[in-house]
Amino acid sequence: LPEYEPRLKELARLMLSWQRGGDYGYPHPHGGGNGWSRPDLSNTQYAALGLWVAQKHGLKIPSKIWRDLVTATLRYREKPRFIQTKTTDKRTATVGKSEIAGYGYTPRAKPTGSMTTAGVGVLQICKIGLGVKIPGIMRRRIDHAVETGIQWLGHHFSVTKNPGKKGNGWIYY
Repeated sequence: LPEYEPRLKELARLMLSWQRGGDYGYPHPHGGGNGWSRPDLSNTQYAALGLWVAQKHGLKIPSKIWRDLVTATLRYREKPRFIQTKTTDKRTATVGKSEIAGYGYTPRAKPTGSMTTAGVGVLQICKIGLGVKIPGIMRRRIDHAVETGIQWLGHHFSVTKNPGKKGNGWIYY
């Protein structure tokens, strides 16, 4: 609605100014500190969603913001690894290998289902945000990171817990 456009522009301006090294933390002291909070993939995901909405409503989000967001998001990804997989259908069963890589809350943190979903989502949003301006090598990196993230989710899938998190931590995230 037109009456929300000034507020949308202001929020988009803030989101652009809050990006630090490509990702996002809390834009104010969090927990009593006197600076910006440490970036994390959760805040980064919400920022990507906000930037996407702003762009969908006609606001210009610079390509550099999206590219930096891709680079930062990939820092949350674990090193890809291969696992044994079984594929079955009604006629055949095959054994092979799948490459998987999850995402953690902070760089080098243990991957979880919620943060892997966030990482995959941010990368897909960046592809949309960049559109035809996305360099071919970056598109391939994103596609590979998304595919290995989805494979990680499939390998660790659960409806009763957040994979990678002890107990029922952040199950609804």
